[in-house]
Amino acid sequence: MVRKLGFLKDIPLLAILFDSLMRLWMFIVKPELLHWIDDLEENVERMPGTTVGIHKYGGTAFNYSGKEFAHVHSNGLVDILLNKELKKSLMMDGKIKDHHLLKIQDGSVFTFTISKMLPMPVTS
Repeated sequence: MVRKLGFLKDIPLLAILFDSLMRLWMFIVKPELLHWIDDLEENVERMPGTTVGIHKYGGTAFNYSGKEFAHVHSNGLVDILLNKELKKSLMMDGKIKDHHLLKIQDGSVFTFTISKMLPMPVTS
């Protein structure tokens, strides 16, 4: 769907609206996913030098020293920037896939889905 309708992300606020609707849908069908995302946000915020904000295409952006290093979409899809060696190791273990859209020449961005991670403790 993103490949065919990706041009819509350039319409101001449309991607954020879409992600908000996706978050509402996840609240209905998979509420534990939203707990995992909240826990992820809280853990990243505790790291020195990091901030959490709204990603330009919806979801939550994670920044270190003012530069984005990852973001999570409301459907649990996480995009993160790491070095090539770690990416290769994680791909060989079958834990991650190449980014769902972006093809960077050095191949350092990858995607994974939160639901495939080990469960994170849910805080009340």
